[in-house]
Amino acid sequence: IEAPFTELSRHLPSPVQFLVLRLLALTLFRSVRLGVVLKRLLVRIAISRGARIRVRLHRRINLGAKLEIVDRIDGLPKRWRRLSFRMPFAAMPMASAGYWQPQDEQWFRD
Repeated sequence: IEAPFTELSRHLPSPVQFLVLRLLALTLFRSVRLGVVLKRLLVRIAISRGARIRVRLHRRINLGAKLEIVDRIDGLPKRWRRLSFRMPFAAMPMASAGYWQPQDEQWFRD
């Protein structure tokens, strides 16, 4: 798998944009078809619009007796450094991603 890196958009809505978003949530977003179109447009504006940079990820996945994932990053600027995390990392958590699952209730009971 080969994928380009993009800049992470850190766009925060202004007070007016936030008010418009709240009004949309109470009106047009209630329509299923129109809501889907508008939400996709907002995702494109807020998240997917980052400028491409010259850094590329090359990932090789070996599906053998032992699953192995090997990453190589090309074009990394010298001022950047790789970070490693002990748990999965997400740049932008989404509340609509569905963090809850039925097994979670069992975990809370134990």
